[in-house]
Amino acid sequence: MTTTKEELVNTIKEWVTVEKEMKLLSKELKQRRQRKKELTNALCETMKQNEIDCFDINDGKIVYTQNKVKAPISKRHLLTCLTKYFEQKPNDNSAEIAEFILDSREVKIKDNIRLKGNK
Repeated sequence: MTTTKEELVNTIKEWVTVEKEMKLLSKELKQRRQRKKELTNALCETMKQNEIDCFDINDGKIVYTQNKVKAPISKRHLLTCLTKYFEQKPNDNSAEIAEFILDSREVKIKDNIRLKGNK
C-alpha cells in the first residue's frame, strides 16, 4: 500500500477532524443523557404520585414500570448473614446457607419509563 505524502497528510487531517467531532458529539450525548435522566425522574415521580400507568403520545406511549433490583452481595453483608445464620442454626448444609444469603439481600425498587412506538 503506497500512498503519497499528500494523501497521508490528508488522511491524518481527516482523522483528527473526525476525532474532534466524535469528542464534541460525546459531550453533547452526555449532556442529553443527563437531561433525559432528570426528565425521567420528574415524570416517574409525577406518574407514581398520580397513579398514572401510561401517557398516550403521537409516537406511541410512555409506560411507567417498576423493577425490583437486588443489592449485590458484599463481603460485609456475607459475613453478617453467615454470623446470624450460624447463631440460629448451627448444623445445616451449605445449600441452605447460600439460599439464606441470596434471600436476605436488600431489594430496591427502581422506577422507569419507556417509549413504546406504534406498530
